[in-house]
Amino acid sequence: TGADPIGRFILNNPERLLNQPPEEAIVNPSQRSILSQHLICAASELPLSKHDQIFFGEEFLEVSQELLARADLDKDEAGSLVYTRRGKPQFGVSLSGGSEASYNIEVEKDSKNRHLEALPAQRAMREAHVGAIYHHQGVAYRIKSVNHKELKILAAIEKSSNFTVSAALKSVMFDPPTESYVTSSGIEVGWGRANVIEAVVGFKEYSFKGTEPRRYNVDFPSRSYATETLAIGFNGDLELAINAEGCDPFLGTHSAEHAISKVLPLLYISDRRDFQSLSLKNQGSPIIALYDLTEGGAGVSKLGFNNLERLCDNAIQLVSACDCSFGCPYCVLDPSCKNDDIDKDLGLTVLRYLRDELVRKRDFPKSTPTASLIPYGKTQTEGEQLKDEFTKQWMSRVRGRT
Repeated sequence: TGADPIGRFILNNPERLLNQPPEEAIVNPSQRSILSQHLICAASELPLSKHDQIFFGEEFLEVSQELLARADLDKDEAGSLVYTRRGKPQFGVSLSGGSEASYNIEVEKDSKNRHLEALPAQRAMREAHVGAIYHHQGVAYRIKSVNHKELKILAAIEKSSNFTVSAALKSVMFDPPTESYVTSSGIEVGWGRANVIEAVVGFKEYSFKGTEPRRYNVDFPSRSYATETLAIGFNGDLELAINAEGCDPFLGTHSAEHAISKVLPLLYISDRRDFQSLSLKNQGSPIIALYDLTEGGAGVSKLGFNNLERLCDNAIQLVSACDCSFGCPYCVLDPSCKNDDIDKDLGLTVLRYLRDELVRKRDFPKSTPTASLIPYGKTQTEGEQLKDEFTKQWMSRVRGRT
């Protein structure tokens, strides 16, 4: 199974293939970036009227006005929406979702470069920065240069078996939740909108020879976008609740976050790169955030919100079945994280505590309202200032290891 935690989980629990419910196929036709592309394609085939809202949902009228304002659609004499540009818009729709700008990857080939594929900006930032090893249809390519103005990426075939993992700074600002509840001990679970700022500041290059990974810095523009997030807020009594007096409970919530993110793909048919998870210290009240990487949200975080108890059960099985002593990539270590604040045993304790609280919540759903543990409307980091500090730390490690 390589270093794939899902593969090992299935090998250790083969009955899951037959006994557990099938993975969900997440489809969110009302997601704005998807709907806008859908409407453009539909209008190129037949004019659209306000009566078509019955087919396209409540967002139809508002998204239609946005398309008119951007001149992506026009109105004919009857007031219907029509597509008047040349060509077929269907060929410009990305199957990977989202309507943001895409980078074109080209491969060096004699005097004329060969087009490889178009990559959404969010994936290009993490997977196709300068120095990254990018895989396409089983072939490895080394990224040579990135032209942000022309949205072009130049790559060359890579002969080594190395692989790279980007190091990103992430900042989350939560909006008031669309749905939320509080457990009997005060754990707050919420789902709703959030604004995310991401910046890739470096990457690690790994070799199968077993040597220490080499670190490099990266200069790639930061990206901010609105999306959907699942947030789990623990109160200040967590240390007492899990009998971890004298220990930093953040080590437990951080480890639990990694384990939950590893088993989430068991619930749906899609790509592990559709979501990201993050742990926040939040002044002694740790927060686990799990958010969609697709602008506007793709439904992954909502699936996690609706199946959090099941997620905890799977994460507990994943961690407890792993025979490592202190944590490994199969259970609580994440190659995209520095893994500085990790404690496998404490993570397992937090997972069991959270699972038990969710079971109790299911049996006794009524809860007493409390002051919000999640700082809605407040950023968790200070964006560019923190990026500068993080970059300095990363560069000091680069100079010390290269």
